[in-house]
Amino acid sequence: MEGEKGKELMLFIHGFPEFWYSWKKQLDYFKDNYCCVAIDMRGYGESDKPNGIDEYKIEKLIEDIENIILQLGYQKAIVVGHDWGAIVSWMFAIYYPEMVTKLIIMDVPHPRAAAITYKSYWKQMIKSTYIYLFQFPIIPEIVMSIHNYRTLRNIFIEKKGGLYNKNNMSNEDINAYVYTFASQNGFTYPINFYRALLQKWDVIDIPKEPIKPETLIIFGENDFFVISENGQLSQKYCSKSKLVIIKNGSHWIQQDFPDEVNKSMETFLQSS
Repeated sequence: MEGEKGKELMLFIHGFPEFWYSWKKQLDYFKDNYCCVAIDMRGYGESDKPNGIDEYKIEKLIEDIENIILQLGYQKAIVVGHDWGAIVSWMFAIYYPEMVTKLIIMDVPHPRAAAITYKSYWKQMIKSTYIYLFQFPIIPEIVMSIHNYRTLRNIFIEKKGGLYNKNNMSNEDINAYVYTFASQNGFTYPINFYRALLQKWDVIDIPKEPIKPETLIIFGENDFFVISENGQLSQKYCSKSKLVIIKNGSHWIQQDFPDEVNKSMETFLQSS
């Protein structure tokens, strides 16, 4: 937690393969005006790690967010999500709109937009193949951890898919990620998010009404995993939204372009 408790709550929800640490530049920037809390989702870092794929279904993930907000002594929060955290944030805003003051989404489309692009846009289908590879047992965990977590180390800095501003990811930062995943017994729990997702992901069950909370959508122009067209399409499912596409931005946008992300967030939060 950064900032003073009692100020408006800003809740940060990380993606894969990240943990609360991915928000360090945002925590430092907003701590003077908000109570900033960056969580480790279940299965990550110091949070509980229940066994079984069913424990990582979206229903349980959004219930976690509800419980966290209430346990912190709040009734609502500014909800900020990246990657998997964005999936959870979208769904939380859909089912708990009264608990979301404003919604900030990074690098993942609204579920109904995803249902279109992930099935109809060939570029997105190619980018999403890793999701299907994650359905295999054991193999994804081995790939992510062999050779001293080489895949994890490279994912943030390699030419394709890594940060555009590679100096924003120091060796110390990378070692923090490696230490966290090594100490939590690897990747099975985080990868179970993907396994649970494809066990039951029926967009028909999602309410068709536009999301009620005002929404900021931020995408990196050169996101390796998600096409930027998802941003504009997602706006169709929001009552009121703003879209920001960050030039040269990678998938790791809050770490890649922290100044641009922070300014975009600040402008959005200060607007009526």
